Amino acid sequence: MSRAMGRLTLDEAAERGAERMAPEARDALAGFLLSLREPDGGFRGRAPGSDPWYTLFALDGLLALGRREEALASRPYLRRGALTCRSGVHLACLLRARLRLGGLPALGLRWLIRCGFPWVCARTLAPYAALLGASVLESAGGNAGRWLRGWTGGEHRTPDGGVSNARSASVGLTAATAAAVALLAAQGRDPEGLADWLLAREAEEGGFVAAPGVREPDLLSTAVSLFALACAGRPQSPGRIAGWVDLLWDGRAFQACASDPAVDAEYALYGLVALGSMARP
Repeated sequence: MSRAMGRLTLDEAAERGAERMAPEARDALAGFLLSLREPDGGFRGRAPGSDPWYTLFALDGLLALGRREEALASRPYLRRGALTCRSGVHLACLLRARLRLGGLPALGLRWLIRCGFPWVCARTLAPYAALLGASVLESAGGNAGRWLRGWTGGEHRTPDGGVSNARSASVGLTAATAAAVALLAAQGRDPEGLADWLLAREAEEGGFVAAPGVREPDLLSTAVSLFALACAGRPQSPGRIAGWVDLLWDGRAFQACASDPAVDAEYALYGLVALGSMARP
């Protein structure tokens, strides 16, 4: 997420993951992402039609793979979508994607975001919302660590020692806990045992599970856990985790988990982030 962490950003993790792939695998993944582009310049998910969420993941993946020229073709879609979007999450996706592609119009957008964010109180946000906001702010050249100052996630802590996006939840979620670790690291704060909670979610076969009691590891939980642990200064050695991620590669993209053979732009990026967040062999 943030350069303020001083260790690793999501963009850097994805780029590093791409570097660790064989050239033919990188080309195959780029080809898969480009095959998802719709006529209006956006990218589809698992259903027909452009989707801002999947468009951000596809563009982040293409940029990590060094396919900037192909990514730039989506600028018109991003401009139109930001003007008509009614979802806060989708708007954040479109803004971040627009900022990542750069260009003259993005300069004014950066200024507006840097001026507007101080009026948004980060300390009351759930981990997911705070992480998404910090990601947009960092893309605009702002200081996420300063904006997040005072965010502890205390209201979202769970009795089992994890974190959830919902207040008063009884069980922590891996993705939310990983977000909390990254957010605390962005402020230079100690994760206070949350890193150990994440490590306890590693499955025997490699990969991380979504919550306590879940048996099958998935790529989302694995990617965000590895990234958060790297942010906290505890990068994990490839070992069995790298072997498990390799099993999810189907020759063109990464599966969500062993029991779900479908592939999409979101999990394509998670695969890159997972590979790039592990300690260098």
